Amino acid sequence: MKSNLPEEEKIGSVVNDLEKLFIKFWNSIKVLLANLKSAISELFKSWKKLMAWGVIGAIVGVATLLIVPRKYESSIILRTHIDANEQLSNDVDYLNSLISSGSHDRLATILGTSDEETKKISSIEMLSAANITERLSSLNKVYSGLDSALKQNIIIEDLLEDDKYTFTNKFRVSIYSTDPFVFEGIEDGLITFFERVPELNRLRKNKLQIIKQQKHLYENEIQNLDSLKKILNQVMLEKANHREGSEMTINMGESGESDLINPLSVYNQVSSYSEKITELEERIPLYEKCYFIVSHLNDTGQKSGFGGLFRAFIGAVLFGFLGIIRVLSK
Repeated sequence: MKSNLPEEEKIGSVVNDLEKLFIKFWNSIKVLLANLKSAISELFKSWKKLMAWGVIGAIVGVATLLIVPRKYESSIILRTHIDANEQLSNDVDYLNSLISSGSHDRLATILGTSDEETKKISSIEMLSAANITERLSSLNKVYSGLDSALKQNIIIEDLLEDDKYTFTNKFRVSIYSTDPFVFEGIEDGLITFFERVPELNRLRKNKLQIIKQQKHLYENEIQNLDSLKKILNQVMLEKANHREGSEMTINMGESGESDLINPLSVYNQVSSYSEKITELEERIPLYEKCYFIVSHLNDTGQKSGFGGLFRAFIGAVLFGFLGIIRVLSK
């Protein structure tokens, strides 16, 4: 339906409507600014009250330390080269059960501290300390042995996200206490408690024995090759005038059979065995105990959670807002 108003009247009507909207908006802005000015003026007049509210809030914030004391944390990082993940988790759960049940005397006996000191221990936590490279390396050892059909149904990202304890052998055991000096001297007792399990020690000793046997085998092989090197050196001296090739035929046994020996391969084999012996020697200390200590406990611990200054600040801010609301509501 067409309008009967001329085009000029329609434009004028729109302009009038816009002017009215602008006037209403400007009036609202002026009222808001006036109220804001009045509120700021009232707050400046009541600055002493607001300061009092802030001081009260700060005192209350610091006082919360009496109800929820500040915690201190000290961590030890352990690496196990035997299947001890579940046992370590069970041991930590047992220690936490002693803490929650108030069996401070038994906990003191385990850690080698007094009852008063163990009362200040609030909890013990175990977490994986392995980085992503170490976890991927452990996962690869399992993944490479699976058949292709099973590999298609495995999502690597989900395994790494959901299961943080299977594909690792390095763990962080964190102890929390309200006293930063409790941690001094408890490491020996804690490790002794973890090392007590006979089954783990049998596994450890078996693996240690295997490593030492492998090392002894390589040492014998090197001795045999050293004897062979002496023979080769003698033969090479005797055949110094014959330069037909680097290989020679030597009769090493009573059967009369001859073996073709390359002197360079003998030296390379000795070098290879020496490298393997070095690798085994590096592994031996890892099996001297069930748990290899990567990082020791800090005797004084480190701060964990909110301290007195932060709580005072939060309390002052919260009570300051309450003071502002109270002043403006009058």
